[in-house]
Amino acid sequence: MRPEQPGTEDTVPETSRRPGASEERHLDAQFRALVEQFPAITFVDIIADGRVPIYVSPQIEPVLGYSVEEWLLDPHLREKRLHPDDRESVLATDAAEPCTMEYRLLARDGHVVWVREESTATLDEAGQVTGRRGLLFDSTARQQEEEHLRQTEDRFRALMQNSQEIITILDPDGTIRYESPAIERVLGYPPEEFFGKQAREFIHPSDQERAAAAFEALQHDPAGGTTELRIRHADGSWRYMEAVITARMDQPGVQGIVINARDISERKDAERNLSRQSRYLTALHETTLGLINRLDPADLLQQIVERAGALVGTTHGYIYLAASDSDQVEVRVGTGVYARYVGYRAARAEGLAGRIWETGNPMVVDDYDTWPGRRADREHGLVHAVAGVPLRSGPDVIGVLALAYAEEGRRFGPNQEGVLSRFAELAAITLDNARHYTAAQAELTERRRVEAALRQGEERYRAVVEETAEGIFLADAQTKRVIESNAAFRRLLGYTAEELLGMTLYDFVAHDRESIDRNTLSVVTNRQHFIGERQHRRKDGTLVDVEARSSVISYDGRDVMCVAVHDVSERKRSQQALRESEERFQRAMVGANDGLWDWNLRTDEVYYSPRWKQMLGYADDELPNSFDEWRRRIHPDDLEPVLARLSGYLGGQAPTYEVEHRLRHRDGTYRWILSRGAAVRDADGKACQMAGSHSDITDRKRAEEELRRSEANLAAAQRIAHLGSWEWDIAADEERWSDEVYRIFGYEPQSFVPNYEVFKRCLHPEDRERVEQAVESSLRGEGMYDINHRIVRPDGTERVVHEQAEVRFDAEGRPERMVGTVYDITERTRAEQQHAQLLSEVEHALALRNQFLSIASHELKTPVTLLKGYAQLLEARARQKNDTGALKPLVTINRQVDRMTHLINDLFDVSRIESGSVHFDMRPFALDAALEEVLQDVRTSSPGFVLRSHHDAEDLWVRGDRLRIQQVVTNLLTNAVKYSGTRKEADVRIERNRGQAVISVTDYGIGIPRKQQEEVFLLYFRGANASINNYGGLGLGLFISKMIVDHHGGEIGVSSEEGKGSRFYFTLPVLENGGQVEQ
Repeated sequence: MRPEQPGTEDTVPETSRRPGASEERHLDAQFRALVEQFPAITFVDIIADGRVPIYVSPQIEPVLGYSVEEWLLDPHLREKRLHPDDRESVLATDAAEPCTMEYRLLARDGHVVWVREESTATLDEAGQVTGRRGLLFDSTARQQEEEHLRQTEDRFRALMQNSQEIITILDPDGTIRYESPAIERVLGYPPEEFFGKQAREFIHPSDQERAAAAFEALQHDPAGGTTELRIRHADGSWRYMEAVITARMDQPGVQGIVINARDISERKDAERNLSRQSRYLTALHETTLGLINRLDPADLLQQIVERAGALVGTTHGYIYLAASDSDQVEVRVGTGVYARYVGYRAARAEGLAGRIWETGNPMVVDDYDTWPGRRADREHGLVHAVAGVPLRSGPDVIGVLALAYAEEGRRFGPNQEGVLSRFAELAAITLDNARHYTAAQAELTERRRVEAALRQGEERYRAVVEETAEGIFLADAQTKRVIESNAAFRRLLGYTAEELLGMTLYDFVAHDRESIDRNTLSVVTNRQHFIGERQHRRKDGTLVDVEARSSVISYDGRDVMCVAVHDVSERKRSQQALRESEERFQRAMVGANDGLWDWNLRTDEVYYSPRWKQMLGYADDELPNSFDEWRRRIHPDDLEPVLARLSGYLGGQAPTYEVEHRLRHRDGTYRWILSRGAAVRDADGKACQMAGSHSDITDRKRAEEELRRSEANLAAAQRIAHLGSWEWDIAADEERWSDEVYRIFGYEPQSFVPNYEVFKRCLHPEDRERVEQAVESSLRGEGMYDINHRIVRPDGTERVVHEQAEVRFDAEGRPERMVGTVYDITERTRAEQQHAQLLSEVEHALALRNQFLSIASHELKTPVTLLKGYAQLLEARARQKNDTGALKPLVTINRQVDRMTHLINDLFDVSRIESGSVHFDMRPFALDAALEEVLQDVRTSSPGFVLRSHHDAEDLWVRGDRLRIQQVVTNLLTNAVKYSGTRKEADVRIERNRGQAVISVTDYGIGIPRKQQEEVFLLYFRGANASINNYGGLGLGLFISKMIVDHHGGEIGVSSEEGKGSRFYFTLPVLENGGQVEQ
């Protein structure tokens, strides 16, 4: 019941008729029954020293704990129960405008209740606010749900931000429904770029069949499994991903395929890139809450029109409401004759409804057909009297309610107009309540949707966290105790969920407490922290390398750390293996002395290694890294074929890129380069990156050129020398002949493929057996194949050849290959035969000559001796008689006889030397004394000639024939006297040098031409500048001297300059302690 308040009675103008008491009670009862069916609290307040409640629905008690009576009896109870933080803002809204606001009230037991107020102001005729009416909705549960949702989303977002894996959710048909933010870090795509696309668009063509098989396997095993796929990066490259694929068809929060993928490119391709960093997954879950502020309440409007018609006794009426899409009003419901006008619209001030909407005042028209404001599109005679009242929501007119009498002469009286005005107020409240109720229904629907979203989010959170390969756990930031953990973390450490619950970080983080506390403080202070590589202790005591990242999230009203750890043991092993591989590669490259190049075909950026530039004579900073630099340095003759080869490889026409070309060196010369390379291609097969090496093959090219020249020279030499080479593959019975072998055997070069049988057919029949025996002996390893034999050419001519070959044996000692040469010695054989004949003739002639010399010298020696005796006797008598006339010719005769004696002795010596019958009396003697004897004889025989002796070494003894050594010295001194020219002098020197006695005779005469100096010790040699008339002799002395010195183990030689004299010398081995030996 509503208590009576002074001055609040409803008053009715004298011109209107007030409804009867029963009628009013009936309306009031209907109104109460209607509003008390709503779940919200309905209230009506008046303004009197604040807001004073005059009506509140019974729903107040279950919400705030106060009964209706308690609420109405204390006018200021509402203000007292306002939450202190909301009091000022709530009290400030008591104005004429409609309001929707949320604030907190304190229930009787002190707990906080969130309410949402939807209310409008009531105005008097002067437009002053007299009160407020509206609904209070209990929104506590929604607020709690929203808070819980925020916490859940915070946890989910923290999980995604700290996860290093890409989490993908697919519909059963492969459509991507969700991508975690890690996709942008790992693959370079914004997550939204994936939404709605097919997953296969990003999978390498070669891996799509494997991916399809993995998806198909989920039909039989929802737990799925792990597979490796190549996924296209935003830059066009392909990344290896390890994907854990599971089915979640039975979970309402997922309803599809969940893929946890992580980039394993570094592990799969260790020479390329090791600086992979992990980012952690974040979750992006956005929920849009739609609010429907106005719903078309068709049934309620129909009821309002029918009830209003019943009050005034008519069945014809309509309700105009403001159109939502224009500044017009529209017929929403019509009864009687107005049923046909549903959907009609009227502008402001147009017709009855337009004028009421414009002015906000009720109107009554007694004769509509004659009314000047009548709309022209209305039929005449349908209605006569029409009454309309505005429908208000606060100060705003939201519609028009109108009723009409169709009976002619019937009018609306003042009482009926007042009833319609009062009913319009109630109808407006009803419409507001209906709108609020609709909003409440929408809110309830939204709340159920939010709850469902929360459940799905929670389920998704649980499913993703539980299935992710990342180890994740929550720990209290203060106590450092574990609150939750996922399966991956439990598997990593080997604990159960129950065992981990309550453990502290100190129990499994294998680092000192100070380090753990420092990292924890950093996480709490910065709200997130990349901890980096750590070691965790497993249950079995072993250590595992992990990479950790942590952030702070809200969990049940407190701060907790969400820590994501990733097992990096495999990565560290891969990094170590890669480092070792890189070191081996660098060592290999240094050893290979190759230069490297890398070409990005998309950006045209090129890298040349320092060794690449060094090959061309440049330091690293002296040559630009550009494609044009390489192209400019290519030899003009090589440029076109090299570029064609490169273009063909990049275009896919050639399977490999390997080319030899010349590059210009800094010194202007060209270096031969072997260039090799390989390209990386995108999904379309287009080359996007290319790398390779340069090898300096200049020396090899030179060697190849030298080899070609050598082979050409060898072929020419073989052709000129008639020397061919051959090789016999014994097992295959195949022979390979050089061109010259074919020519030697009388065939055109390379006119057939030879073998052993062909070779045997070429042999002379008389030599065949001997040759075969020699071949078989070599094959048995009994010696080298070395033989002369005859061959018969196809034209019947015979040739003589010499063959040499060696046999190569395998590991078991079996002959496998024979390599040899064949030499056409036909002409040489003929020459040897001729030479042998000539040699025989010469030997015979020499024997006759020696015999003649021996006989002649013997036969001449006796008469010469007699001549010498008689010449000496006559010379002695002439001296006694002092017969100067006879003495001079006798001296001449005596000198000439001595000369003849000397010549005869030389001839006799030559004969004995060549026949090998010379006898040498070898015994020790003093060289100085023997030399002095010869000097005295020469000085005596050549009194006008000056001989100077020089003894640089005293007491030199040698072993030899004393007379023969004196003969040598005599020959040298005689020549010095004979060829001295105008300077009649010579120097004789004895010296010791390295165990050898050196005797030299130096004259200053005519000398010997240089080109004849090597011939002076030959038999019968005479100098070209020594005529017989001026210088006699037969050229025997030096030949005999050389034979004597050679027999004594010494050496004889000459040094001379024409016109300046000559120095002849010979050496003899010194006999140590020679004097003692002689004694």
